[in-house]
Amino acid sequence: MDAGIINVSYNLSELSLPLSSYEDSSFYRLYYADHSLFLATIDEEDKEDLLQNDNLEIYSGGLYESLISSSLVKQGINPYFYKNKDGSIELDFIVRGKSSIIPIEVKRKRGSTKSLRTIINDKNIPIQKGIKLSLNNIGYDGDIITIPYYLSFFLKRFLKESPLFHY
Repeated sequence: MDAGIINVSYNLSELSLPLSSYEDSSFYRLYYADHSLFLATIDEEDKEDLLQNDNLEIYSGGLYESLISSSLVKQGINPYFYKNKDGSIELDFIVRGKSSIIPIEVKRKRGSTKSLRTIINDKNIPIQKGIKLSLNNIGYDGDIITIPYYLSFFLKRFLKESPLFHY
């Protein structure tokens, strides 16, 4: 039964299609479907710091991931994530394109995408392109498309209509 309070994202044991076949139901992340619930879980001292000093830094990574999770789920996209066994590679979200695996990295600032680059450059993994969601403008850097957060609600349409992910 799904009450719509949280979104569950399962780790993939392998980056292969179909994604659901590689879902590890014992390793998952929970995201609040309502961001006010996320903010309600912050302790009083940090809430005060957040409100008085506009100090969002410590929570911004989790908050942005929660926002993107919510956006994906509301578009009917089932998001997974990937973390390899030794923890050296971690991808925030993995979604399925028409016939492709699409990694999505969520960056609170203009951070690098080391894990995303590593996965794309690995010839043993069937991933050719990825998406970085951040505060940046729309851009394209080799195999990584940058999309601003405020356009995340267009991801399903972009993935469906863009020839970049139809390989």
